[in-house]
Amino acid sequence: MDIGVVGSRKCAPHWEDRLRATLDWCKELWPDFVLVSGHCPGGGPDMWAEKWADDNKQAKKIFPIPAGASADFRKRAMARNTEIVRASRIVIALWDWDSGGTANSVAKAVYLNRDLILVANDSDFGVIFDRLQKLAIKHEPCF
Repeated sequence: MDIGVVGSRKCAPHWEDRLRATLDWCKELWPDFVLVSGHCPGGGPDMWAEKWADDNKQAKKIFPIPAGASADFRKRAMARNTEIVRASRIVIALWDWDSGGTANSVAKAVYLNRDLILVANDSDFGVIFDRLQKLAIKHEPCF
């Protein structure tokens, strides 16, 4: 079982606790799962997840953004996100409702029929469902 983690570097530090709790729960269900991450050097969910994996002796698959010109950074980042989603059976998305990269990863996860665990600020399911519907309309999963 491979579980990917995606999310914005802008996620507040207290979200790390939410991610750690989610990963702890996943470990209870699938003790030998492999963590799939993008290794964003800017910090946030990628690095939090990798630290959790190191602390828990969990195997990892890392898909860093390939080096290249800054002009095509977004294209390389989106391609890396595709690799993360394709390599994962479950995708955990820490979404602040603002990150276009996370939105694109969520759309890809849905399109590729991956199970999705959404960690977000809103606890009202109606608000989350409304935002996911708008996501489906706005973000066609470009591969």
